[in-house]
Amino acid sequence: TESIAIFEKAYVLAPFDIELNYLLALKYAETKNSKVLALTDSLIKADSLGIHAEPYYYRGIYYATINDKEKAIASFDFAIAHDYNFKEAHIEKGAIYYERKQYEEALKIFNLLLTVSPKYADTYYWIAKCQEATGKKEDAKLNYQRAFSLDNNLTEAKEAADKLK
Repeated sequence: TESIAIFEKAYVLAPFDIELNYLLALKYAETKNSKVLALTDSLIKADSLGIHAEPYYYRGIYYATINDKEKAIASFDFAIAHDYNFKEAHIEKGAIYYERKQYEEALKIFNLLLTVSPKYADTYYWIAKCQEATGKKEDAKLNYQRAFSLDNNLTEAKEAADKLK
C-alpha cells in the first residue's frame, strides 16, 4: 500500500514518465487494484503508433490475479500481437493453461516461445513443469537442468530436477 501511494504521488508530478506509469500499473495489477484499467486505457490511448504491449500485459496480470482467466488470456494475446517477442506475456498465458491442467495447450505456447527466444530459461522451466505433470519425468529433468544452466538464479528448476531421480 505504501509503495502504491509513493508511485501515485510520483505519477501526479510526472504523468508523462512512461516507466513510472508501467511501475504503477504493475503494482495496481499485482494488488488487484482496478485502477490499473483506467491507467492502461490512458496508456493505450496515448500510444498513437500502437506499438506498446505493456499496457495489455498489465491488464492480463490484473485479470489473472482476480481470477478472470479468459480476459487475462485475451489481454496477453493483445500484448503478444503488439510485440511478438514479449516473453513474459507468453509465459503468463502458458501458465494459465498449466494451472487449468491443459498441459498440451501450455506446451504449444512454450514451444512457440522457444522459437522466439531459445535461450530464455523460464521457457524450459515451464516446459519441464508440463512434462512432469504428464509423466515425462526424464524429459522434465533435462529441461529443468537446461533452465538452471541458462539462469543460475532459477533455483526452483535445480530443486525440481534434483527431486526427479
